[in-house]
Amino acid sequence: MRFLRNPMCLWLVLSVATIAPVMSASDLQESESPTFDPIPIAFEPNHGQSDSTAAFISTNGTETLLLSASQAVVLKSVSAVPSRVTLELLGANRDAKAEARDLLPGRSNYYIGNEASFWHEDVPQFQQVAFHSVYPGIDLVYYGNQQRLEYDFLISPGASVGQIQFKMRGANRTRLTEASDIVVDSEAGSLQLRLPSVYQVINGAKKLVSCRFVLRADNVITFRIGQYDQARALVIDPVLSYASLISSSSLELPKGIGVDSVGNAYVLRNESGSVVIQKLSGSGSRVLYTTRLGGNSNSVGTAIAVDALGHAYVTGTTSATDFPTTPSAYSQICPEFCNSAFVTKLSSDGSIDFSTYMGGNNPSSAIAIDSEGSSYITGSLGDALPLVNAFQDEPGGTFVQKLNSAGSSLVYSTYFGTGSIWGRGIAVDLNGSAYLTGIINGGGIPLKSPIQQSIVTGFLSKLSPDGRSLVFSTYLGGGTDTPTGLAVDPFGNAHVVGYTSSCSFPLNLDSISVECANAFEDPRVFVAVMDSAGAQLLFSTLLPGSYDPAIAVDKKGFTYVVGTTLSDKYPLLKPISVPIQSNSKAFVSKIDLSGKLVFSSYLGGPGTSQASAIAVSATGAMFLTGVSTPDFPVLHPVPGQVSPFFPPTFHFIAKVTAADAPQISLSPRTSPFVNLQNVGSLPLTITSITTSSNFTQGGNCKSELTGGESCDLVLTGAADNKKSGTVTIISNAKPASQTVLITKSASGDVVGSNVTVFPQFLRFAPQLIGTKSPSQAVFVKNSGNQPAAINSIFLTSTGPFSKTHNCPAMLQPGSTCTISVIYNATSALDNVQLGIVHDPGQTRETVFIGGIGSSSAIFPSTQLLEFGQQFTAKTSLSRVVNLINTTPYSAAVTSVSSSSGFSQTNSCNVTIPPHGSCRVAVTFSPSINQNVSGTLTAANLGPGGSQTIQLFGTGFIDSELTALPRFLDMFSVINGFNDTQQIILTNSSQHVLQLQGFSVLPPFFQTNNCPASLAAGSTCNVNVSFKPTQAGTISSTLTVRHSGLGSPQVFALTGSARTALIVLPDAIDFGQQQLLSSVPNFVSIGNGGGFPSITVSSIKVQGTDFRLVSNNCPQVIDPFVGCGAIKLSFKPTQTGLRTGTVTIIASDLSTPHVVPLQGVGIGSGIEKLSSIKLDYGIKAVGTKTAKTVKVTNAGTAPLKITGINSSVDQFTQSNNCTVPLAVGVSCSITVRFAPTIPGMLTGTLRVNDDGAGSPHLISLSGIAQ
Repeated sequence: MRFLRNPMCLWLVLSVATIAPVMSASDLQESESPTFDPIPIAFEPNHGQSDSTAAFISTNGTETLLLSASQAVVLKSVSAVPSRVTLELLGANRDAKAEARDLLPGRSNYYIGNEASFWHEDVPQFQQVAFHSVYPGIDLVYYGNQQRLEYDFLISPGASVGQIQFKMRGANRTRLTEASDIVVDSEAGSLQLRLPSVYQVINGAKKLVSCRFVLRADNVITFRIGQYDQARALVIDPVLSYASLISSSSLELPKGIGVDSVGNAYVLRNESGSVVIQKLSGSGSRVLYTTRLGGNSNSVGTAIAVDALGHAYVTGTTSATDFPTTPSAYSQICPEFCNSAFVTKLSSDGSIDFSTYMGGNNPSSAIAIDSEGSSYITGSLGDALPLVNAFQDEPGGTFVQKLNSAGSSLVYSTYFGTGSIWGRGIAVDLNGSAYLTGIINGGGIPLKSPIQQSIVTGFLSKLSPDGRSLVFSTYLGGGTDTPTGLAVDPFGNAHVVGYTSSCSFPLNLDSISVECANAFEDPRVFVAVMDSAGAQLLFSTLLPGSYDPAIAVDKKGFTYVVGTTLSDKYPLLKPISVPIQSNSKAFVSKIDLSGKLVFSSYLGGPGTSQASAIAVSATGAMFLTGVSTPDFPVLHPVPGQVSPFFPPTFHFIAKVTAADAPQISLSPRTSPFVNLQNVGSLPLTITSITTSSNFTQGGNCKSELTGGESCDLVLTGAADNKKSGTVTIISNAKPASQTVLITKSASGDVVGSNVTVFPQFLRFAPQLIGTKSPSQAVFVKNSGNQPAAINSIFLTSTGPFSKTHNCPAMLQPGSTCTISVIYNATSALDNVQLGIVHDPGQTRETVFIGGIGSSSAIFPSTQLLEFGQQFTAKTSLSRVVNLINTTPYSAAVTSVSSSSGFSQTNSCNVTIPPHGSCRVAVTFSPSINQNVSGTLTAANLGPGGSQTIQLFGTGFIDSELTALPRFLDMFSVINGFNDTQQIILTNSSQHVLQLQGFSVLPPFFQTNNCPASLAAGSTCNVNVSFKPTQAGTISSTLTVRHSGLGSPQVFALTGSARTALIVLPDAIDFGQQQLLSSVPNFVSIGNGGGFPSITVSSIKVQGTDFRLVSNNCPQVIDPFVGCGAIKLSFKPTQTGLRTGTVTIIASDLSTPHVVPLQGVGIGSGIEKLSSIKLDYGIKAVGTKTAKTVKVTNAGTAPLKITGINSSVDQFTQSNNCTVPLAVGVSCSITVRFAPTIPGMLTGTLRVNDDGAGSPHLISLSGIAQ
């Protein structure tokens, strides 16, 4: 008998339905993509793995369906809102015979607790379960359709429909809707029983029979059936749809994915306190096994590794004291306060090969396996770590453990580092050396041949195969860095991925991206590849991603990275998905060993998607997993992915391989809104799109879609009591004609308008304040089948942002309009919201807009580069500054320079286009032990002028004779207090060091207690004193020669010296003063404590126009006493600059204290300029344009022009102002704009005279193109 299949939407269905499509990228080298066929819902006979009242179960760990002859129980195991809803058949035959039908290839394994007698292995799975004669003449059949549960009542001829009555138990309320559906409200959500479909088959044709639910006052539900032939069989096909209000494990990202040598995929996730591992066939069409691990408390899987034979190694952390362990396991007991790492090995059929606790309470984060089957784990340190062949015995940092291939003993187990370290990634090379990366949260790592010595939060280390020594160990990062994954290629190169908020992450000029995070953005993803010796970075780059990316490698050493990005400007190459309207999108990138992109794409549909793990097969196929909304693009989809009901997000698995044709995806496969996407990188040409007669087609799909491009199909289902229809697409994809089943509502689709606005965030690049940016677009799309009223479009405030749009009052179905936003920068950070109010219901959409305003034409990506500690005689890893042209015009950086100790290379020798950029790579090469500060200067003749970036680094000598501190900053008073500081020298070698000499130059002096031979591990002291004879800052070095490596040790010494008598200020400028008029000023003196008392013997003033007016200070200045009563005056007798000195002779110093004096005498002439601003507009490079400024004497006496100068050579001047100007007389200055470089150019013309207000400034500006 045929069944009409109507879905019951179950949360468990959507959790199982995490299997997504094969997608194709034509740049890859493998053969045509395989197909993912539907995975059916699975029913298992109850062998004791669930409630004893159930004959069969179907579960995904979060939701469980218990089936018996008289009831169906839906269990939702969510800690926040547990739920149990029972559909009970009243008066049913509880002893009805059950029959399992259609055996599936998959098997389930339940390892809950450590009692093997309670384990359930090799549990078969079936597609259908039938219960015979639940009522006389009536059978009940459960089955899956589109990964949703359905059940049919089969009424034999003569049997009474009136026997069927049921009640929903565990419900808060049962209600009948206007559409005659039954809705059952429970604590965890709503359970919907849709209006059933009832039919008879007569002469091979299906004849529908009218039917509706009857909800009695006692909440008993029955059917009211119309006229039908009671001599024939009748089918009643109700639909149970579960729409939960709570998302549980579907919101948790899958923890890992692996692939074996034949392309089977293995996915790790966590569900309701248990660890779940699923194995999928190479085609993705079958679940080969599902294994669950757990116990009496929470267990969390964190990582999975798979060998070529299909053995899956899983690690994580469990609080279960009865976690399943095997008899020969290394440890079968968890500590009293159990929070232990575990390692479980599954055979190729999903049964446990071995399973063990790892000793102590040390949560595990990552796992790797070697060619012999040994497993390696790392994580975060707790307590009671077992030590075996340890590299480090002292507790601290993190841990590394190697478990033998049988899982029966530790090969080694060791602490690693100090403080708190979270090991996030571990990998192993072909020689058995383990590589480790992670996050330092206060502490450090042991160093060995580091390429970066400064303590940052990221690191990369390589252990020897026996785990007893280091091959290399280095810090890696720019400051605030979080490594999240690690892979090692066949050549031993280490590939590290993570995220960083630092602008000092090591990069180079050829990096894919060097743009660090700005004020509006999340951290950037970083990718770095280190050679096998730890001697150099092969490449490093930033990517516009966000948190927790993952990494994998292939046999060629190529890097594969997945993660999540909010950017609509992610670098793409042959994409299979392009930005649609989502703000959070999964990405995948393939990078070769030179750091060049091979393939890069988004992954997802109009909704959100996040990728959390990636694996690469031996053929180079990419397997990805993560979470997504139901519109994730699918090919040959798992049916659960077509459900629009619930959950809003679910797990996906995607396989990306090569293909020689475009590919078509339709998702979700439920009317009315379907996204049609070309998920290949080659163009898709669509010849036709036709639907079955029960769909009305709309939307905006055109005849060609580029790689990754999508369009919207609106399929409005008819009210024909049918639950599906079809769409047929003819194109140049393979196969050329594809027909897809689309589910629909039997009562028809009521669509109306459907307005979406994207993107939700606009971010403008740095923009010169006062100039306008290029416009950015916000799209308003109506994907419904009715016009949508656009009621208003507005900005929440006026100011730096403006908008225009082409949106009509009524946006037609399938149409998109555009809102253009322009940024006119006004401040360093500008923000506004764009509001769009539309139908239905005056809905408001909000777009958040932000921009960075710059006062300079050239905007550096950071104001500071920090290099941290760096060995002398070695050059640091480079840091990169991005210099951004913030103007609407081409610009030029005229020169780039760095101060001593730092070097730079750059790409700034070309014209920078509007809003383009160039890069500067800076390195640090110290020569001695010292702190080094410097600057990087990028010269520019535009607004804001040259840009200066601060540079900081610390040099230290890598020596067997170590020292603390490695440099001294000292302070002394001349002939008074002398500073003395101590340096402790330590022989850090394993042998005696001969100390061969100490040398230092005056005014620094040293004494020491160091022997000629310093034993290994011994220390001695060097006392350094600073005895200056003159004031100021004095630099010198202390040199210690020895017989070991790193000789000589050279220490930077910096001394600051001052006199005992403090004289302030250091110099006096009286400013401009009219001839023969006087202005006062004062000198202060004081005893800073260097002498018991100071006697001032004389104070003398030199200079014709300066004199000592009075001195009311005492002759003897006691300690810590000051006086500010020495009065001076300036009375100019001539125009122009006048100079002099005040000299103080005191007992603290053999030489006098001298204070320079200056002032400017001015006459009564007054300069008046005809213009103080000259703007030349836009001119061509190489042309000359002249403008004239008239200078007039508006004073009462002659005016002498003493100098006219232009600040930049792009503006030149000539003048006739060569003689003094009589009162009322003028002269002229001709200023020529003669640009030789492009850009917005600015300068200043400075006019000096002997009158008041000199110098007079004229601002100059012009745009050269």
